[in-house]
Amino acid sequence: MIHRIVFILTILLMAAASVSAMMALHGASPRRTSIARTFFYIAAASFFLSGLLRYYPFGLRDFIMIARSIWGHLYLLVLLLMLALAYIEQSRWKKHWISIAAVALPFMTVVCALSLSYLNSHRTMEAGIANHLLPFHVICAVTGELFFFLAASGSILTLYLEFKLKRKSPLASVMSFPSLESIEMFNIWVSSMAFFLMSVGIVLGIILVWFNYRSLFLFSFKEIVIYLSWLCIVLVYAMRKKARIKRRAIALLNIALFVLVAALFVASNFFREAGFHSFK
Repeated sequence: MIHRIVFILTILLMAAASVSAMMALHGASPRRTSIARTFFYIAAASFFLSGLLRYYPFGLRDFIMIARSIWGHLYLLVLLLMLALAYIEQSRWKKHWISIAAVALPFMTVVCALSLSYLNSHRTMEAGIANHLLPFHVICAVTGELFFFLAASGSILTLYLEFKLKRKSPLASVMSFPSLESIEMFNIWVSSMAFFLMSVGIVLGIILVWFNYRSLFLFSFKEIVIYLSWLCIVLVYAMRKKARIKRRAIALLNIALFVLVAALFVASNFFREAGFHSFK
């Protein structure tokens, strides 16, 4: 009961952080940015507490159990995205934090709100693999997909800022945005990270399958989705490396491919209940 109350409080705090971030993005106010950042870290602390209340004490086997449960899988998804946002806020991309948070925080709020219905669900993933490499495979693959989401978020910002500049919007309404060139550099970085992490995750997955099944591929629906996601990431990564391709075209493709990857992720994890890697 306490865990549910804390988790609902977390969703409300995330919603407050989302609204604050969007207001700060359009208000060009350091005070609003500070409020958004404060709400984010309070929400992150509450989110972490909800995980402790549910899973403490925690060990390696507990991580595998969490990753195999449907609510735990969503919890890890949001947790890794929170850590990515916290890293961006402390890194050389600090000036991009409020613009990325304005897209990422509403996404995280929606995921948490949807996961509330799975809080007491007994559906688990029948992975059939017991190996210490499994947590690293899960973390790398999921984080790679989340960096692809950040690339899509950067693409949304690119299109939105281009729209504002073409309409010659008041300077105050775009002051909080980084320059288009800076956003593009950020997009190249997150696309590179998505490519690297997803590639590592796939390699670790192949090793795990080989150790347990003496095969490189099990021809499961989930595996096909992972490889298709990797191909989408590779395509965007390669296009961003080519300076001759228009920024707007890459942004549109990035968003479209992320929507495809997200739809496949939802279908393979939450609607399909048969086969390897599925939540039964």
